[in-house]
Amino acid sequence: MKHILITITCFLTFSTISLSQSKLTKYEKVKVHIIDLETSCCDAWKNKNSEWFQTNTTEEFLSINSNGISTKSEVIESIHDCDLKRVNLEDIEFVRIQDEEVIMTYIANQEGSCSKKKLTSKLRVRVNYVKHDNKWLRALHIVTPSKD
Repeated sequence: MKHILITITCFLTFSTISLSQSKLTKYEKVKVHIIDLETSCCDAWKNKNSEWFQTNTTEEFLSINSNGISTKSEVIESIHDCDLKRVNLEDIEFVRIQDEEVIMTYIANQEGSCSKKKLTSKLRVRVNYVKHDNKWLRALHIVTPSKD
């Protein structure tokens, strides 16, 4: 009887550890995937690839910045007015709100212009991704200038 209890205890302990590790692995995979998506978003903006935004944002997508609130279609239309030369992401923070919703914040250092107006060089960005039909999509993008 003692051996059975020890066996059951060991099994439950290792099962719990195993489940915790697979959940962590899943979390890390999601984090890497979202960071890759956000990097590809910056590349799409730089390359004026409006199709990326059509495919990778929700229909209700909103972008909020010092110019106001823009819808998905307004963001897609504005891409061609911008000339992004460089952008890099740093100080990335990632929070999983629930299984199908995450928030990522980061500092974006950029160089370029939109409508011939120079872009703010350093921004604090918050982006919300949600999972729809087994695909992660951008739902909300908030940008504020960051102090140099």
